[in-house]
Amino acid sequence: MTHYQEILLIPTPEFNTNVVMNSLYDVLHHALVAMSASDTAISFPGISSTGLGNRVRLYTRPERLQQLSGHIAASAIRDHLKIGNILETPETTEAMTVRRVQCKSNVERLRRRYMKRHGASEQEAQSIIPENSMKHLSLPYATLFSQSTGHSFRLFIQQQKVTTPVKGLFNSYGLSDHATVPMF
Repeated sequence: MTHYQEILLIPTPEFNTNVVMNSLYDVLHHALVAMSASDTAISFPGISSTGLGNRVRLYTRPERLQQLSGHIAASAIRDHLKIGNILETPETTEAMTVRRVQCKSNVERLRRRYMKRHGASEQEAQSIIPENSMKHLSLPYATLFSQSTGHSFRLFIQQQKVTTPVKGLFNSYGLSDHATVPMF
């Protein structure tokens, strides 16, 4: 990750920080899909237990950052953002993973899956997977819209410091379970 670029969110009374973050993340995701980019990572310098914060940091090569800036500039959310300069990533030995965490919390979906895998009846699935088996995550998230299903979903994010930097690929959300980004 030779370069990075920060994007500052500028909320208004009509568009709070969460709305701006959700819209920006949606634009970034669609741009990464369109570019088939697996070399671009994201982090959230202002992340807390209550939200992703008001800054996004993108890591990749300068050409890719310019492409992403073009996608952002062409989006409706551009007036609610301040896009920083493309800068060289500082030398650091500290690293972190930024990954998606999924919770198996949809009881109906879990029951359908159980019935299909085990040839069980609906009554059996209900007794095995009761209503109170729902789990909730207390991680910050972005609410995104799936074009394939037409439903919104929460993309839960966990940033975690690691002892050793790891090179690797990132998904179309700029996340990876193993590859790290510099911490500064």
